[in-house]
Amino acid sequence: MNFILRICAPFIVGIVLTTAQIPTLLYGQSVNNPLRLSNATLPPVTTEAKDGYLDRILTEMFTRAKLRYVLIKSPPARGLVDANLGVIDGDAARTMAIENEYEDLVRVPEPVFHVVFAGLHLDPNIDIQSWEGFDDYRIGYLRGWDFFEEKFQNHKNKNVLDDAEALLKMLELDRIDIAMLTIAPARYLAAQKGMKRPLATSIRKRSDLFLFLNKKHEEKIATLNSALLSMKSDGTHDGIMLKYKLSEN
Repeated sequence: MNFILRICAPFIVGIVLTTAQIPTLLYGQSVNNPLRLSNATLPPVTTEAKDGYLDRILTEMFTRAKLRYVLIKSPPARGLVDANLGVIDGDAARTMAIENEYEDLVRVPEPVFHVVFAGLHLDPNIDIQSWEGFDDYRIGYLRGWDFFEEKFQNHKNKNVLDDAEALLKMLELDRIDIAMLTIAPARYLAAQKGMKRPLATSIRKRSDLFLFLNKKHEEKIATLNSALLSMKSDGTHDGIMLKYKLSEN
């Protein structure tokens, strides 16, 4: 028996030590996993080549915070639901208006960038002087875009879609009069599709967009916020945005 124990002892110790290391190894891997962020933005905000201005802002921001991320393209409404449930880790760019409905999402306080919401149209005779003025037109907007959903919840002639390209196509085919979108990305997408440059209504709303994380990652909020503030302080953020020469007139 003693002979057998002497022979087997090194193997038993090795097994015990290896087993004891498993939780540490798994924990180390989980720390390095990228945060998965839903993304419903349009080019040139984010692009397949990852060279949009939000791509570049987030890459620098997460690098400074010593964290990693990956964007997951998803319809606006579904992305919010998944982030709130913790199926994924957060959402890359949303307005503050979502906070009341999606209580398990925590906002990084500093805005990542801003957008201008407006009505995009092709008819030069359209002249709208108030939000109520849209009632006379066939409009379309994207499901999950909270500002338009709230503003036009009682509109009697609306189309609600999941895809911006489809919405612009409806505008081009005269199936709607006005596509409710953000100005610069909508014009960029229209140009990519060979469409006439859409006009924008004078009635519009400027909104800051924020990074949201599921509450299980709340401890990362302060680090990410500090990283973003440092980018704005040293001019990195402005340098990224200026390269795109966005027109919102």
